[in-house]
Amino acid sequence: MKTCFWFLAAVALSMLLVLGFSGCARNDSGDDDDDDDGSPIPDDDDTVIGCEGRDFGQCDAIDAPQLSSVQPRVNGTSVPFPAEVRTDDSLELVFEYVGPSTEIEEGYPFVIVGGEPNCLESQQLLSLNCPEQTEGVCRIDADPLLFLDGIGAPYGLEISNYCGEHSNRLPLDIVAHEAK
Repeated sequence: MKTCFWFLAAVALSMLLVLGFSGCARNDSGDDDDDDDGSPIPDDDDTVIGCEGRDFGQCDAIDAPQLSSVQPRVNGTSVPFPAEVRTDDSLELVFEYVGPSTEIEEGYPFVIVGGEPNCLESQQLLSLNCPEQTEGVCRIDADPLLFLDGIGAPYGLEISNYCGEHSNRLPLDIVAHEAK
């Protein structure tokens, strides 16, 4: 009987230790205790909510980013608005923003179609497409099919920061036609 008691006590203690350590590994408090890169962005990825942004206390002090301009680039060449593209063209949107790059890093671009923001989830804003370390210029790829035959116009562009705060909306006067 005494052996059974110690065995059960050891099992219970083991379970408590396992549960305790698993709770430490998943810190959803937003407390960035392990921020070793100096960035205001927490290092623990369990607070990431995709296009919706992060959920942690520091977001209360972060302002939404501001777009100042956007320019389409078709097949590597800047073109003015209104822009006409074909569905087989390469379309980039080059935009300027105001605000620290650390605040938009890990944010997302949104193309507005039919009044609804469509997150370009594969185009997360990272140093790859926002090479400036301060206020600056970013570029993203956009699928011309979003603008096919003007369906869903008027179009627009918004960006979000890592907290999910959306910028102002800039118009995108783009129409795509089926490739021949």
